[in-house]
Amino acid sequence: MPLSAEQYSALRSQFVEVIHKQYGYEVHEDVVHEFHASNAKTKIVSCPARTSKSYAGWKDVLPDVFLHGSLLAVDPELETQIIWIVAPNYDLAKEFDYAWEDLVERRESLGFDYDLKEARKSPGQGDMRIRIRWGRTAEDRMWIRSSW
Repeated sequence: MPLSAEQYSALRSQFVEVIHKQYGYEVHEDVVHEFHASNAKTKIVSCPARTSKSYAGWKDVLPDVFLHGSLLAVDPELETQIIWIVAPNYDLAKEFDYAWEDLVERRESLGFDYDLKEARKSPGQGDMRIRIRWGRTAEDRMWIRSSW
């Protein structure tokens, strides 16, 4: 049975705290705190240069990646999660660089239960994607892709 919006929000709040702590993510700007606290379906960050907008944008999505993986253990019929990172060109898709660092480069050191089914980072060729299989599910259930 799918979670209600309230249940998902409460569960996500717990994941935010745990995942941000696990990854050593700290917020130093009030506007970024407000961004993370928002439950809006679509978020737009508008703040001064050098306030970590791209970094905060990825770190706002990261708990959802792990929450989705955990929910698959309870509901194997859960739909595949697709996260699109859209930028004017591939070189400006900084969020993908952060996703790559967190999900590909740091995977072994953090010990989360997922397999990298595909990991490509070739901005010059327009091929940037991370595909994850959670636990022992039969299918790949999460994609992160970059597009322009």
